[in-house]
Amino acid sequence: MTSSTFLRALEERLEKIEIKWRAGAVRRQVVYEAVAQCWYRAARAHFSASAQQRYLNALIGLEYWERQIENFAEVRRQIYEALDQVIRASSAVECLNSMLRPYISVKKHLSQGFLALIALYWNMRPLKQRGGQPPFQLSGVDLGEDDWVALIEHEMRGQARLSVKRSA
Repeated sequence: MTSSTFLRALEERLEKIEIKWRAGAVRRQVVYEAVAQCWYRAARAHFSASAQQRYLNALIGLEYWERQIENFAEVRRQIYEALDQVIRASSAVECLNSMLRPYISVKKHLSQGFLALIALYWNMRPLKQRGGQPPFQLSGVDLGEDDWVALIEHEMRGQARLSVKRSA
């Protein structure tokens, strides 16, 4: 199951929640977002004083909806229950995290350029389970070089030649 399948299932479940509006109906999505924000902040409130403050602010925000929705306690309970049953990480995210973890442990901030280098490395790395072919090759991308370091050296030499021509 993909993460979009889980999100679609969550969306369908949320749409089934009966909301009894006291005043004119508002977009259901706004209520879902306010309750989800509180649900999310509650799990993190113990991390720091600022996290606790964000949770309290989210709780205060729910007071408004409590006045607007007759059955708010039941609506909030059902939204919390639906959110608790969502799988929070997909295998693709876990795979990406496992690739980035060694770099993050050394560097606290990964710039866009550094992330591009990591992506280049992984996209040019042969995969045993795919017959020893790198992802770029499998997707039909031909960079003219199989070694990512050699490719970078080639590009740097090309850029140096261009800058010499421009300055002349």
